Amino acid sequence: MDELDNYLPSDTICPITGLPIVPVLPKDALYGLSYVIPDINRNCLIRISTGVLIDPEIMGVLRRFKKQFGINLLMNKTVEIVITTENYLAFVAQLSAN
Repeated sequence: MDELDNYLPSDTICPITGLPIVPVLPKDALYGLSYVIPDINRNCLIRISTGVLIDPEIMGVLRRFKKQFGINLLMNKTVEIVITTENYLAFVAQLSAN
């Protein structure tokens, strides 16, 4: 069992939006979970670090912006979104500005 499995409710649900995901392997220490949300944008890889996934405070902040996250993902033209403990505040600031 992977240490990350202790923190995720399911490998098929986005921990921010609760929408179905398609996991992309491998899981690793820095990017604990990599996935796409095909219902919103199948061309954008989302990578969330293990540090973010195991921090209830950070995950709570991200979940408060789940609607904006979905809208941002829908409009996003980039191929990858990376959320780490170092950049999550800037990411949330970007979401709240939209």
